[in-house]
Amino acid sequence: MPFSFSYKQSAAAVLLTLGMYSCEQSTNTDLVVKGSFSNATGGKIMLAELPYAAAQRIVVDSAYLIDSVGRFRLHTPMSQESVYQLFIANGPGLLFINDVPDIEIVADAKHPEQFKISGSPASSSIQTLYNSFEKTYAEWKTAEAAAIAADKPGKQNDSLRTATLQQRDVRYAALQQLFSNFISKEPNATAQYFALGMAHRFLPGSQWQQLLKAAQDKHPQHPGLQLLEQRLVTANTPGTHLLNKAVPEIQLPDSSGQAVALSSLRGKWVLAYVWAGWDSSSRKQAIVLRKTQSALYKKNLVFLGLSIDKDRSTWIEAIRQDSVPAIQLSDLKYWDSKVLQQLDIQKIPFNLLIDPTGMVKAVNIPDSVFINTVSSFVR
Repeated sequence: MPFSFSYKQSAAAVLLTLGMYSCEQSTNTDLVVKGSFSNATGGKIMLAELPYAAAQRIVVDSAYLIDSVGRFRLHTPMSQESVYQLFIANGPGLLFINDVPDIEIVADAKHPEQFKISGSPASSSIQTLYNSFEKTYAEWKTAEAAAIAADKPGKQNDSLRTATLQQRDVRYAALQQLFSNFISKEPNATAQYFALGMAHRFLPGSQWQQLLKAAQDKHPQHPGLQLLEQRLVTANTPGTHLLNKAVPEIQLPDSSGQAVALSSLRGKWVLAYVWAGWDSSSRKQAIVLRKTQSALYKKNLVFLGLSIDKDRSTWIEAIRQDSVPAIQLSDLKYWDSKVLQQLDIQKIPFNLLIDPTGMVKAVNIPDSVFINTVSSFVR
């Protein structure tokens, strides 16, 4: 899946980097970034490009802020439109897009999030997006914390719990709508690329793919959008990177809160599956899981459910309804669940078969060959 920017970190590392003097004379084909960066006198300011296909930023110009107001002027040959970063060494930075050749930035090292950018419509768009995101995200996290508190054992109050869950879902829907509206309406392809990178953690996969396709239809030659499509193709065949490798250690709490480590099951075949009570595809997979357990119950095989639910009661009720004879674990962190990070997957349901030594022998086994595939390994 595509990378995502943390605007607070990345942006802080971008817009604070422009220097007071440039090492070369600019030309008509240069990107020129100028302005002031107060409260940073003596600091080194740098301008960097964030290439679409590279993991590291590339510093293209730098200078020292030598006067009292921190004036700077940096430049680099104008290349394809992409995301740039302006940052101060060992300090904050800011992100912008080179949609125009001349950009002016006014910032304060003490309050970098309040920077002002002029001359670049696309940069202003992503700044507005991030400011809205930060506010909406904070409201969702507050509502989520209230919902978790209302759902603790011994403290359930049905009316309060229902109200807090509804409020949490309303806030999350607002977060999703923010991204959907921005990506649908934003005319600049690089700004869409930036927003898609932020949004993939929050939008359902099908909706994210639809937004990407719509953006590509408008801008079929944009290299960033093309890269997201390439990564999407790779993500649609998940888990192959795990084959014939040691499975990452996973430790999550069970329904009683007791931590259970995957390594504690060493010596047994483990059929681990990542699922969620709210996901219909996951729930359908329970049928083949039950059939497989019934067919192989005499074998040295244990089933391990790794849920990415966010609501404890939904998770517990789904376990009861599905009746899969499995060890069930979840950190109840939804798409922030560490199991997704540890396995490096972005879609559910997902399954993997682990041998008694901890090596992954099969991934994402289709329902149509599930029992036969597992049987071929677990003899």
